[in-house]
Amino acid sequence: MQASQWLGLDERHLTAVDDRHFLHPETKQAWLSMVQAAADDGLQLDLVSSYRSFARQQLIWDGKFSGQRPVLDDQNRIIELNKLSDWQKIQAIMRFSALPGTSRHHWGSDLDLFSKPLQGNTPLQLVASEYQAGGPQWPLYQWLIANAHRFDFFFPYAKDLGGVACEPWHLSHLPVANKVEQVRKPERIIAAIQQANVLGQECIQENFDTLYHRFISPISR
Repeated sequence: MQASQWLGLDERHLTAVDDRHFLHPETKQAWLSMVQAAADDGLQLDLVSSYRSFARQQLIWDGKFSGQRPVLDDQNRIIELNKLSDWQKIQAIMRFSALPGTSRHHWGSDLDLFSKPLQGNTPLQLVASEYQAGGPQWPLYQWLIANAHRFDFFFPYAKDLGGVACEPWHLSHLPVANKVEQVRKPERIIAAIQQANVLGQECIQENFDTLYHRFISPISR
């Protein structure tokens, strides 16, 4: 996969799942097979998010860094960003949102999912409690734990490793993701962030090694 593709700057490696979602062709086939298997067990699988471009990730990032979008702590409370330094802001945002150019959603291998029937009329917040015992998505999570590996999916954020918070809704397709991880280069990420004028870029560049080894590289395998 070319750098422009794993950076989310090129969509030629993708194919449509529906009118809103796009995945790598290999991932799409695995996803559709898993959807059918779940349906056979009486469970509906629905996509929340699949491919996300660099530009879309930057909108999320810049919105949070500028205070136009809320940034939450581990207890889902809004953080007062105006009281934080740029370095503190970046760490707070990366707890739940990736830097543009580093999101696994750029690759077409990763997806966020839920089950609409399980959620019912309650708006999905995409927080861990919804997927824990007593939450509406708990049956889905239990099914995924038992079955996702059959389709080469795994949970990259199954555990809190001190960087990105636990994301029980996030699945990654191992065959495609592994290919990207072998060619991903930090210097290309920094260059893309600079070129796009991502907010906080000076602090990001100064501390990129720390950010890379805390938030970007570590995943549950």
